[in-house]
Amino acid sequence: MSALLTVSVLEPILADSRTVKTSLRPSWTRVLNEKNSLSVGASWLEMEYDTQQFSDYEQYGVDATWVRQLNERLNLQIGVYQSRFNSGVAPDIFNDSSLALTSSETLGLSTGLTRQFNEQLTGSITIGTRQVDTKTRFCGQYFLIFYFL
Repeated sequence: MSALLTVSVLEPILADSRTVKTSLRPSWTRVLNEKNSLSVGASWLEMEYDTQQFSDYEQYGVDATWVRQLNERLNLQIGVYQSRFNSGVAPDIFNDSSLALTSSETLGLSTGLTRQFNEQLTGSITIGTRQVDTKTRFCGQYFLIFYFL
């Protein structure tokens, strides 16, 4: 089992702005027998901007990959993954601009072959399919009107 946690303060995209990137990627690999192994993992990424020109976002997912050794130099991989992406922040009623809140869910399946030609050269080919479901909600301007009689 392994895990990677990263917290980075990135170079400013705009003058006087700050970007914080936080990510976590734990993974686990189990050798089932001499020809088969199974890997599972998860990921989480959060980006925070202190400027109104970019939206904060969060992305997380899970994946699993089965690897079968066909011979000494050829492996077959089959993988499945699911991820989710969320962007935007709660609307500010005092801000005069509209805001789009976006969420996206992805489900995918891939299969591939990896061949080791010699000690320095390895080649691989992967094909797959994925389904992406994206929803965007637009939040317009809010007005507070008071009437006094």
